[in-house]
Amino acid sequence: EKKYSVKFFEPDGSFLFEIGEVKEPFLILEKAIFMHAGWFNFEIYQDGKPYEKWNLFIPLNYRN
Repeated sequence: EKKYSVKFFEPDGSFLFEIGEVKEPFLILEKAIFMHAGWFNFEIYQDGKPYEKWNLFIPLNYRN
């Protein structure tokens, strides 16, 4: 069985946080754990080795 972890970064490359072990076949993130809206980079690691790099966009919510 393979072990996966995920690291999140600001667009400038500064480290934000890490999810040390993903135990489910999917990952749900709360927008509240990100300090601001915008683009974020993340890297998926498989058994401690880089597997994939992606980015995601967290939109700003407007409420009237």
